[in-house]
Amino acid sequence: MPDAAPSAVMATSESSPAAPRHKETEMSAFEWFLYFGLAVVYLAVLFFFGIRTFQKGHLVLGIFGIFLPFLWLVGGLLPDKHPQPA
Repeated sequence: MPDAAPSAVMATSESSPAAPRHKETEMSAFEWFLYFGLAVVYLAVLFFFGIRTFQKGHLVLGIFGIFLPFLWLVGGLLPDKHPQPA
C-alpha cells in the first residue's frame, strides 16, 4: 500500500505541464485594422501636442516629453508662456 501513493502522485505530476500553455492565435484583418488605426491616431495626437508644446514656449516640457509623452499633453494644454498682446 505505501508504494501506491507515491506512484499516483508521480503520475499526476508528470502528466500536468509545469506552466499553462496558451494557444497561439493569428490576428484577424479587423484586429490589424483596429490596432493600426489606433496607433496612427495615438501618434498623430502625440505629434500634435508635441509641436504645440514647443510653439507655446514650454521648452523643458517639450524636451522631457520625448521620454515621457504625457508631458507633451500637459504642455500642449497649458496657456502660452509669453502671450501676444491683442
